[in-house]
Amino acid sequence: MFKKKVTNKSLEELENDYWDSPTAFPTGLVEKIFLLRKRKLKELSSDDIRILISQNIGLRYIIPEAIAKLKKNIFEEALYYPGDLLLTLLNIKNDYWQQNIMQREEFIALLNESKTEIDEGFKESDNREEAVNLLNQFLLSSNN
Repeated sequence: MFKKKVTNKSLEELENDYWDSPTAFPTGLVEKIFLLRKRKLKELSSDDIRILISQNIGLRYIIPEAIAKLKKNIFEEALYYPGDLLLTLLNIKNDYWQQNIMQREEFIALLNESKTEIDEGFKESDNREEAVNLLNQFLLSSNN
């Protein structure tokens, strides 16, 4: 019930933070973020989620959406290649994970149960080294 209430709202509503509409946007990315913050969470695509995470926008609400997508497909493709959503989560600063322990534990459990699949999936990938390094760094930092 709680999840449904959250996903039926936008980041603006959840954070009670409504940005004024500028007369012009300095970049296309700023405009995209502005518009994504108005969209209901359940309407966000994997790429929308990837963008918001990479810009540290609404992480408290967006991370659970990303994890839910990864539970369905650990190699969820946001825009660039299979697994790019996973790598985006692995790039989140450790400070966030330390402050959001339940999300971190849920993500660690997912990584542990998907480790073989992750290893196999990135075996032939150009991103293999990056993926292995990020995964190892994340798991190591999560143990501290």
